[in-house]
Amino acid sequence: MKPNSPVLCTPGAALYVGLSESTLEKLRLTGEGPIYHKSGSKIVVYRPEDLDAWLNARRRRSTSEKGPVALAGARSNVAAPATRKRGRPRKELSDLNRRLDQLIAERSRKAAP
Repeated sequence: MKPNSPVLCTPGAALYVGLSESTLEKLRLTGEGPIYHKSGSKIVVYRPEDLDAWLNARRRRSTSEKGPVALAGARSNVAAPATRKRGRPRKELSDLNRRLDQLIAERSRKAAP
């Protein structure tokens, strides 16, 4: 990400793509949402060009066209962990965050000329 490039936080990104914040957060958790960047441990930001690319990838001419994911209201077939009723175990979250950081770094390297 270039310094001083405009970014949107989750509420702004949700407004930009026409989804609720919670839907955008759920799509981020499942990996079905737009590319995002983490600044620090809790701040999530989106670049407008990443949101546009994500929206463009979901354009359809007909309801019979197959797409990568269904948007709002889609249910995932992923079962919740049996040991906890809410959220993910801390270790699993840190593993996910580490993997996301690796993926972002890989994409940044590939995108660099």
